Amino acid sequence: MSTLISKIYSRERAFFDFYFWDAADRMGVKKYVGEDLKTDVRIQPPPGKPGEVWYAQEEIDRLSRLSILKINGHPEFTDWILADAEHAWKGIEPYVKNGKMLAEVDEMLAYYHNLVIFWAAFNTVFFELPNYPEIDEYFKTNMLALREATQAYTEQMSIRFVEYLRGYFPQLGEYAHYVSPFDVPLYAGESTSESILAEVRDRARQGCFVIEGRVYLLENLENELARRGLEM
Repeated sequence: MSTLISKIYSRERAFFDFYFWDAADRMGVKKYVGEDLKTDVRIQPPPGKPGEVWYAQEEIDRLSRLSILKINGHPEFTDWILADAEHAWKGIEPYVKNGKMLAEVDEMLAYYHNLVIFWAAFNTVFFELPNYPEIDEYFKTNMLALREATQAYTEQMSIRFVEYLRGYFPQLGEYAHYVSPFDVPLYAGESTSESILAEVRDRARQGCFVIEGRVYLLENLENELARRGLEM
């Protein structure tokens, strides 16, 4: 029997956003809740259409219940999450708040990894928990305060990446809204640059999606969902 997944988010974004959100959700749920995500799918369609995030609501509900048990009455759990997020923010803030530009491949990858660690604290399960009436006030107050202090800069997260691509790798930057961070070091390597550029061109033409950290062309969506027992 298939598991039904539902669209929970739709907006035009760079694929970089969907890619690091996927990694952050999987990291956050595994690290803080001790579970593996099984139903998340993020779709980047051809240009002119909004991207989409899909989840099984039953998985979100189950993970939310588990999270509440870990949070309520355990302020040290909230402190752990906040410490991770605040440490990662120090590596993000110069770029998204102060306008520092990315200049090197290793620098870009470090920026990406900090985004994943930071956003793991705001993973899809945790993001809605402050709205639950039964959630611990300590968690609610501190998570909302961190969100309030940083949310004005979330749009800049992918903008810095897109600017970097267009400045240092113009051919790849032409398709910047379909590039993942790990495409860049492969493109920068002479032996793989043409194959990566061709792959990204295909994503821009057909659309693509990320599931379990892997990127596929949109034409493979039905098969990959079926392999995992998922249905839209």
